[in-house]
Amino acid sequence: MKNALVIICFSLFAIQTSFAQKNNQENTYEVFITKPEGEKAIAIEDWASYIQMDSSLRSFESKNKNADDSGTSLTHYSYNNSKFTLEFNNGFIRAKNPSKEVLLKMYQVSKRLNAEVKDSNGKVFTDDDFYKN
Repeated sequence: MKNALVIICFSLFAIQTSFAQKNNQENTYEVFITKPEGEKAIAIEDWASYIQMDSSLRSFESKNKNADDSGTSLTHYSYNNSKFTLEFNNGFIRAKNPSKEVLLKMYQVSKRLNAEVKDSNGKVFTDDDFYKN
């Protein structure tokens, strides 16, 4: 009986943990700076050049996720008192759950990189999303 109770408790804990992980993943909203379909991906050199040029973005930590330096990096930024992370990975730049201010900055960056901003639902952002008359 005691063993059955332990198994039931363990099962409930496993279900709760699984649900919490799934719920956490579902609440993540990702936004990408990427080239339009059919165009060459964003080069890491172009991204690095942009970072150096844009004085409004202040990097406070940067690291490569891969030891082989394969072009995947995480960079933590501060922009107008907002702190956020941009991840460059295989030709696109990603932010998770960006504020409206960070989303606008991503849109401005995309214009300089001749790219577009697209969210995890497939919506492509346009001038109308940011600059309404």
